[in-house]
Formats: sequence, structure tokens, C-alpha cells
Amino acid sequence: MLFNTKSSIARDNQLLNKTKNISNVISINANVVAGRGTAQKIASACAVVDAKLGYLKDKYEIVNDKDVLFQFMKKAQKNGILSLDTETSGLNPLFDKLAGLCLYTPGSKAIYVPLNHISYITNQRIQNQLTNDEAKQIFNEVNIDKIIFHNAKFDMRFMKNQLGIELKPYWDTMLAAKLLNENESSHGLKYLYKKYVNPDSPEYKFDSLFDGIQFNLVPVKSGYIYAARDAEMTYELYQYQSKYLTERNLPKLYKLFTEIELPLIRGVAAMEDAGIELDFTLAKELQDKYEQQAEEVENKFLDALNKYDKQIKEYFGV
Repeated sequence: MLFNTKSSIARDNQLLNKTKNISNVISINANVVAGRGTAQKIASACAVVDAKLGYLKDKYEIVNDKDVLFQFMKKAQKNGILSLDTETSGLNPLFDKLAGLCLYTPGSKAIYVPLNHISYITNQRIQNQLTNDEAKQIFNEVNIDKIIFHNAKFDMRFMKNQLGIELKPYWDTMLAAKLLNENESSHGLKYLYKKYVNPDSPEYKFDSLFDGIQFNLVPVKSGYIYAARDAEMTYELYQYQSKYLTERNLPKLYKLFTEIELPLIRGVAAMEDAGIELDFTLAKELQDKYEQQAEEVENKFLDALNKYDKQIKEYFGV
């Protein structure tokens, strides 16, 4: 596995720039072509959120003032902990937009910070949002020791590529869930929250509300409830997991989580951002080498097993 040479990086950058232009054109055209269908789907999703989660309107806040965000981050700094989630226009951290930030720290309301929402009718940027630069400035000014994510690699890549901010994960509730129970039917946030934290939570039923819709098209006045709640749920799920995934209770799993899984996130994220080059010749050599070793070990095992063929047959009554 070899990283790109300078010459290949230049070619890759040229290709990425072309792809980015194509991606933007496709995105704009898709919105225009979708037209009324997209508008109806967004209106319907917002109506469901307002009807089913409207009781949470006063529990969460929209923050579109940099001074308010700064004070919130100072509170998180004092607490020493922050739960962070991102809402995006798509799944590609290199090309898609960061729609907004979902943040929570104990003792404060969970907040949603819109950054790049656009009107699904006019396709123009809406007013009363912070800019990427304003959000970046505040994150650079306020350092927080412990940052909690659900699927940290995704959020960290968007923060790095869209805001130029590199974050270090303290806890990833998705990874922790996979270590605690790899056989879960889902490792999605809302499923895990409902199962382990609050069985009466309605969010899991509406988890697919905005599927197929770019979140930056969702009106902030409805989307903030759905978004800000994610940060709070992530923190509460962390509280539940951290009671069990400890060095005392599960020493081997805890070591795997803290010394391997969490540190690997940043490395894997960097690899996905930079790209890798595969040495297929070396890969074939390694494949042949380890297939031969596996065959030799298997033959040794079978030879040893044959010595007890009579006893095995007697045991099974053959």
C-alpha cells in the first residue's frame, strides 16, 4: 500500500477539480428538475416533524449569532465536554456542503447552527446563518478536551474539509456500540438511543423522514428540532455506554476501543481524504505467500487429527 507520488497527486487534484464542477452542476440541475416533487416531500417531512416533535421546540435552539455560539462553546470548554454532530447536503466530505452543526454540552440546550442552508424554492442561500469562516474562528479560539461523536470519521472529515478544523475524538458511540454488541440489528443513533436510553423516544420512527433530501434544503425552523436532538441523544447514549465500557468492567474491550479503534479514526480519515495507491504486484505476492502458509498449516492440522481418527469415530459412534 503506497501513497501517491507528487505526479499522481497533481493528476488527482486536476481530476478532483473537474469532478467538483460536475458535482455542482448535477446538484443544481437535480434540484431544478425535481421541482414540485422535492418541495412536496420537504413540506411533508417538515409537517411530520412539527406535529410529532413540535413539543420539543422550546427545548432546543437555533444559533445564528457568533457571539451566542462563542458563549456556548465557552460553556462547553468549562464543562470539558462537547457532543457534536453534522448535518450535510450529502455523504461526500470532499464535495458536499456542511449544512449545519448540532452541538450539546451538559447544562445548556442542544443547539443547531445553520451554515449553508438554501431555499428549496429559489435555490438561493437563506439569511440569518453563520458563515463557515465564523464557525471556524470560534472553534479555533475555544479548545475542548473531550468531543463525543456518533460515527466520528464522517463528522471529522466534514469538519476538516469544509471548515479546515481537525478534531480528535474522545468517544464514538457507534464504535462503542459495535464493540459492546456487534450483533445489533442497527448501529444507528436513533435505534440505539431508543433501545438503551429512552424506550419511549419517538425519533426512531421518523429516522427516514429526510432520506433522499439534502438537509441544506430543509427549512431551519423545522429541521433544527430534528438536528439538535441528535447531539443530545449522542451525549445521553455516551453516558449509558461509559458505565459499561470501562477499564474495570471490560479491560480488553476498553483497551481495544481507546488504544486502537479511536486513534485509528484520524488515520483512516486522512487516508480517505488523500487517497491511496494499491501495489497489486506486491498484493499478489503476499496472497500467494499466505495461501501457501495456510495450506501448510492446514495439512499439519489434518495429519495430527488423523492420529486420533479411531477415537473420533468411536466418540461419534461411526
